[in-house]
Amino acid sequence: MRRFDILWLILLLLPNLGIATTFEVDDDFPQSKARKGITVEVPVSRYYPTNTQSALYKVLKQAQILTADVSFIGSDGVPYKQHRWNAGSDRANLKRGIDCSRAIWFAFTRAGVPYTPKNRYLATFQMWRKDSQMKHYFRRCSVEDLRLGDVLVYRGGGKGHTVMVLDPKKELAWGSHGWDNSGRKDTGVEVQKVIPADWRYWDKYRMQLKACWRHQSFTKPQTIPNLISTELGQYPETRLQRLSYADLIDKSRYTLWLMRHEMFARYGYRFKNQELAAHFEKQSWYQLISINSKAIFYYRFSDLERSNIQLIYQYEQYRRAGHPQPVGDYPETAIRRLTYTDIAGKSKRQLRLMRNEIYARHGYRFDSDLRTHFDQKSWYKPMTTNGKDLYHNHFSAIERYNVKFIRRYE
Repeated sequence: MRRFDILWLILLLLPNLGIATTFEVDDDFPQSKARKGITVEVPVSRYYPTNTQSALYKVLKQAQILTADVSFIGSDGVPYKQHRWNAGSDRANLKRGIDCSRAIWFAFTRAGVPYTPKNRYLATFQMWRKDSQMKHYFRRCSVEDLRLGDVLVYRGGGKGHTVMVLDPKKELAWGSHGWDNSGRKDTGVEVQKVIPADWRYWDKYRMQLKACWRHQSFTKPQTIPNLISTELGQYPETRLQRLSYADLIDKSRYTLWLMRHEMFARYGYRFKNQELAAHFEKQSWYQLISINSKAIFYYRFSDLERSNIQLIYQYEQYRRAGHPQPVGDYPETAIRRLTYTDIAGKSKRQLRLMRNEIYARHGYRFDSDLRTHFDQKSWYKPMTTNGKDLYHNHFSAIERYNVKFIRRYE
């Protein structure tokens, strides 16, 4: 057989021998590295809804904070990094970085919007399945009808990615990205544009869209009637002004209990506790609507009301444990674990005073300018110079935590 005939026969047999030919008819568009998203200089704040009390506004505001407004990182957003979220505070964890699924979880939970039962964090492989815990507060959506705030989950090749849609028409999405195809090679929490425009894929064709989730509070009209009493009850300050511990110190535990529940009563909550139910049924302004308490807290309370009710509850817990009345300019250091919000904007001197007030409250005798400061306080009774003994044997667990927390930021 001639050499030409042999070669021709081999080419005819190749498909049947299971050996791939060099091309296929109607093949898919080849995968390209150029598919990666390009970081764009578009602030998340451009997409804020007009209703500043809406869940969508609060989630987008948290997204904007991670993108550009984190003061200890600079003008750029939080860097991309996968790590165990165990550093003890948001600030410390964000310094390490944040990955895509954690960024989505952070934006919702820190906005006070329910994410999953107990606000449990989910990795991308836990986000897309039909039995995912996302289904408790999110509803499935379609790539053909994307809207602002939709969460998209991609999986492929054993990896995953998740983003939040900002602009469906301009193909802009927010998230923490581990890659970028712009000239700056910028990664981390950014706004990226999908290149080429196809929401069904991210980065590469193997990274396919597995789920589109839309939070029920973003589109579902409020089922809670817009019925709030014009009368504010016995404690109108809980709705009209931001409370401090000074507003609570002279109140009994029973009064604090009523104050806190009156805030729910204003919105028509049906109380299960018989004493509370009997108390509020006597109030002329109380109109029973039977609303879920979580719905009131997340969707009806203002930011001020949420702050006040948390403050009252924390102080109730402190009093219930039998602790004495906290004194000083920063009584919260004795009552609860501090957060970054408590120390944001404070000078180094203020932080120093805040930390040392914990020692002063237990009678530590200072030998510096702090002695002059605390000698002016009527409650200050210097008794010992053994700070280690106070810390280990007299401080509560909360006070020890707060001393370490404040020291990290001084």
